[in-house]
Amino acid sequence: MVTHKPMAKEAQRPIEFITPPNVLRAKLATDKPSIKNPLASANKALSEMAHECTQWLHDEIDQLHQHRLAFAASPKKKAALEALTISAMEIKGLATPGGCEDADVFATSLITLLTSPGNHGPANVGLVEAHVDAIRTARDKTHSPKVAAALAEELRARTNEIVTPKS
Repeated sequence: MVTHKPMAKEAQRPIEFITPPNVLRAKLATDKPSIKNPLASANKALSEMAHECTQWLHDEIDQLHQHRLAFAASPKKKAALEALTISAMEIKGLATPGGCEDADVFATSLITLLTSPGNHGPANVGLVEAHVDAIRTARDKTHSPKVAAALAEELRARTNEIVTPKS
């Protein structure tokens, strides 16, 4: 009879995990320290670009004025309306970084007027011109904050009268 001897216990080794190298992480890794405060970093970058934003805003307001003249000459022309709307949207985006928050408010009201269906015909050329003039005065800072607030409220009210359907 053959006796069966128990096998010697194999030396127990800890389980090893093999982790392949992370190629993406290696490519993205930099020697730069991570940004401690991203908001402060973004604000710093904006303040460094403030002069450029201001210049871009001034150029865009001059362009808005030219588009306003083209729109006044032919308010039924779709191209004139689109150019005016695009300029107003550019101003809305540049106003705050360019240091002209009032222009943002006036541009928002103008965009509401221009993008509402059927409300940009010859009857509203005067209101469009009032918005553009308000934006130009905001750029030139020829008004007090109280005057700007009153003007913004009046333009908003006039725009809402036209845009809101009457029942």
